[in-house]
Amino acid sequence: MWIQDGDPSRNCAAARTAFKDINASLMFPPRSPDMNPIETLFHLVRKKLNKQAISNRITKETYEQFSERVVRTINGMPRESIDKIVESMDKRMDLVVQQNGKRTKY
Repeated sequence: MWIQDGDPSRNCAAARTAFKDINASLMFPPRSPDMNPIETLFHLVRKKLNKQAISNRITKETYEQFSERVVRTINGMPRESIDKIVESMDKRMDLVVQQNGKRTKY
């Protein structure tokens, strides 16, 4: 089975021929965080940024200040959190297959 993400390079004639040659069944899940683990990381970063803004009473900041805060937050993400997201991909893919391409809890 090949889980397709809609990338045009994977929909070209050569790709379709290759899928046909190996008798691959194709699945086209919706664009969602289910198949895009970086969205999960961005969600965690966004939550941290919001908490920082509340706890530090940030109501206004320059683009440069915000950019620095974003970079610091991303660089400060625990490696374990990132590893956990990456390790969840097998489970995510299994759930997408079980759901016939429909959205999952991710």
